[in-house]
Amino acid sequence: MTLSNKTLIEETRIYSNMLFEEIRVALHSRLIRDSKRGFTLLFAALAGSLLFSVGIAIANIAVRELALSSAGRESQFAFYAADSGAECALYWDIQKGSFPSVPGFPAPIVCNTASVALSVSAISGGARTSFTLPLRDAACAKVTVDKTTSTLIESRGRNDCGSGDNPARVERAIRVRY
Repeated sequence: MTLSNKTLIEETRIYSNMLFEEIRVALHSRLIRDSKRGFTLLFAALAGSLLFSVGIAIANIAVRELALSSAGRESQFAFYAADSGAECALYWDIQKGSFPSVPGFPAPIVCNTASVALSVSAISGGARTSFTLPLRDAACAKVTVDKTTSTLIESRGRNDCGSGDNPARVERAIRVRY
């Protein structure tokens, strides 16, 4: 019986080694397969965060471009308002002689189909005439005409002539001397 016990023990040892080997191989393949799944998850998270970052950067650029475009548009309104005020003053001075060189009571002028009241004050060697020309879309032009030995017209156009504080208010000026 000792021989068969030895054989039985030997066979048990062989079978247990085979079983342990099968378990080791199964666990090893499962670990490799699970590690590949982890790599796929890591890769997906990395790709997703990269795409999200690119999307945020593009949105940021779009917002900045929109703000810049809006500022350019408002600046254009202010410049055109200043140009309208200067053209109105030039017309009424050259064609009609409406701006006095000494303080007095001038008649109102009409610009952009609006009657504009003039304010005249004395300056060194002449008179300064001021008026505000209202335009559409809340824009306006504040114009001064200085009559001394020469004529200086300064027109300050604004995109918004409201009385409150407005951080988006833009002012552009045009000066004409002759």
